[in-house]
Amino acid sequence: MIRRFSVAFAALALAGTLASGCSSVSTTRNAADTNGKHLTVAQYQLLLQGVATSADTFQIPPVDATGMPGNTARSILGQWVSNVIMSDALVAKGVPVSAADRKAAEDKILGGNAATVWTGLSAQLKSFVLDSQTLQPAFAAAFGADAQATLLKAAQAAKVSIDSRYGMWDAATGQVVATR
Repeated sequence: MIRRFSVAFAALALAGTLASGCSSVSTTRNAADTNGKHLTVAQYQLLLQGVATSADTFQIPPVDATGMPGNTARSILGQWVSNVIMSDALVAKGVPVSAADRKAAEDKILGGNAATVWTGLSAQLKSFVLDSQTLQPAFAAAFGADAQATLLKAAQAAKVSIDSRYGMWDAATGQVVATR
């Protein structure tokens, strides 16, 4: 059964509960595990809430009474998985993303239209955004014309586990998809 996110779900998730009939969810469970790195349910819910409160900045449909579309929530989770995969591939190649790279990405954000929103984001959401903004260009530079094929190959080889409440890992496409 596909579970859809709703505004009520996002609000209740912050309290550690689900609107899907379960009375509570342990915050020690992981929403995703990728190559030995973990995104807890609580961390994922905070990412969703942060993105939802800044829908325009993150270029997602506004979250209203109908909630955050499941494909948007899965896309956010998929980005976290991709960040881990890209980071692991860069480290294996000896190309780390430096603090200076992250600072340059943050300076670019602060110099743009999102500067006001940026100051109100949680440290975790800022880190997620900076990972996304720095890993993708570093990966493209490190792997050149083969970057997309290399990323797909790394995604297919990755050890990824997604909590079924949020979707499932499709190794063939390297994406989080709806649970069947």
